[in-house]
Formats: sequence, C-alpha cells, structure tokens
Amino acid sequence: MGIESVSDSSGEVPDRRTATFPDRPDWLFWLHAAAAGLIAGQVFAVWFQFTIGTMPALGTVFPLGEPSVSFAWGIHVVTSALFGVLYAVVVDSDAVRPYASTSTRGVLVGAVFGALLWFLLNVVFWPFWATMFADWPAIGSAAVMGPATAHILWGELLGGLFPQLRRIQ
Repeated sequence: MGIESVSDSSGEVPDRRTATFPDRPDWLFWLHAAAAGLIAGQVFAVWFQFTIGTMPALGTVFPLGEPSVSFAWGIHVVTSALFGVLYAVVVDSDAVRPYASTSTRGVLVGAVFGALLWFLLNVVFWPFWATMFADWPAIGSAAVMGPATAHILWGELLGGLFPQLRRIQ
C-alpha cells in the first residue's frame, strides 16, 4: 500500500514527509535534513582540516573571505546544513526515496550524492569561481582532487544519519 492510497478522515492524501510520522510537523523533516548535514559536515571538516590540511582554502572561494580556518569553518557549517536540505529534496523524490529509506541504502545514495557534489563544486564550480575572485594557482589542484574522499565520506554519513534522525521523536 503506497502513500498515495493512504488518506486522513477528510479524504486528503497526507504529505509524504509526514505520512510515515503523521504526528510530526513538516518543518521537522527539514530540520532533520539540516542536522544530518551539520553532523556529517563537522566530521568532514575535521577530517579535511587534519588530513588534507587545506581547510583555509575554502575561505578564499568567497569574495569577502580570507584564507583562515575560522572563516572556512563558518562557511562550512552553513553549506553543510544547506546541502543536507538539498539531499532531503533529492531523496524525497519518488524516484530516489525507495533507495534512501534505510541507513544502509542511505549510505550508498549519500556516497553518490557526495561524489556528485564534489564534482560539481570542486571540478566545475570552484575553478571558475576561483579564477574570478581568488588566487587559483595558490589553491592548486589539491583543492580539486584532494576533497573527493571527504565529500564521499560526508555523503555516506549524511545518507546514514538522515533516516535515523527521522525516527527521533
């Protein structure tokens, strides 16, 4: 029995984000997504800062940014939450939802999502943006190739956490 065949007493089909947990408000879905993105993002940032060592480079991507660790962390916190919400938009679609409904499957979907984000942000967007506002030769190819593992790790954590957070009251 699909969600579409479930209706409340008024005969209306409930929103699919609240159908599993009908007593929860819709905004909780988005809060869980942002929280999963933030948690995964902090693991990403710690790993990124202490293994790759180029966390300050993130601060140079923004015109007002400085190549500092604190600015990079601030940017990373905001983008982690926003990309967590974007992940929720993707996995809330009818085509993807069955593949991301459990933590095990979510890890795989999250890994693909993280790899796609890495490609779009680090291979496509960052070089274009950095040539306009930052010192691209100083950032170099480490900014493009180095974070692939970190983005995939972030996606795996996000994909595994989001279904778990959805179960919290």
